[in-house]
Amino acid sequence: MPRWEAEIDLPFGTLPFDVFISERWTEDPDDRFQWDSNVHLYSCLEWPSRYEYHKTASAIRDSIRDDRPCVLPKIPWPISRYQTFTERLMCSKVIRPGLADSVWLRTCYNANSHSAYMQMTARAIYSKPCGISLNMILDDENLYNYGIRWGRIFKRMPMLGDRSTHHFESVPVENYKPPFEGLPLYHVTLLYVVDEEAIEQDLVKIKWLSNPERLLWENRIKPQDVSRMRDALDRGGYLGELIAEHAGEEKMSLGAVLSW
Repeated sequence: MPRWEAEIDLPFGTLPFDVFISERWTEDPDDRFQWDSNVHLYSCLEWPSRYEYHKTASAIRDSIRDDRPCVLPKIPWPISRYQTFTERLMCSKVIRPGLADSVWLRTCYNANSHSAYMQMTARAIYSKPCGISLNMILDDENLYNYGIRWGRIFKRMPMLGDRSTHHFESVPVENYKPPFEGLPLYHVTLLYVVDEEAIEQDLVKIKWLSNPERLLWENRIKPQDVSRMRDALDRGGYLGELIAEHAGEEKMSLGAVLSW
């Protein structure tokens, strides 16, 4: 199996944001400021502009896969200062064609909530069938202790809302408004967020994301229903239909609980 398909190696330059930031990096010693400012600039790009970086990164990945010569962008500092390998791997899964793998983000690390959180994960993640891929879990107090400010994850993963380059050439995602009739699920990324409120309510928060960094809608779900959500996503279809079918009487209310 090619190295890229095995997802073992993700050298700098194989992801769209790598290409974007390499074109703008300077010799300024304040690399923290440069990273943050480039993340902000990338977040301001509409899809047609982002698409160009996706095409370049895709061409580099194809060259690596086919063992053809290619020139990787260079940057004078370790990418690991601002982005872990796990985060890069997640981004590579989010941007590839088809339905995006769901991401699980824990933002509450209060000691008195730990037991309740572990019970939630036992039902949502470690049950059979598994509701979340184990390599799509962000659970590190040193990195993600965001509290209610879950959107800070975009500082580390600016491509999290990016979707496959093969599906954005017709109707722009921003043209869809609630109830999202006709919006295919492959246009969105599902981010599960577990903050203090989610733990207290025993309901995982759902953030439906689209490019670029747009929060389309919010729902909640019981931990034991996460595996059923995964089955629903695997079947494909449309966001509006999924929400309408499983939100009960709340229908399109923001934060409605999806049930099976």
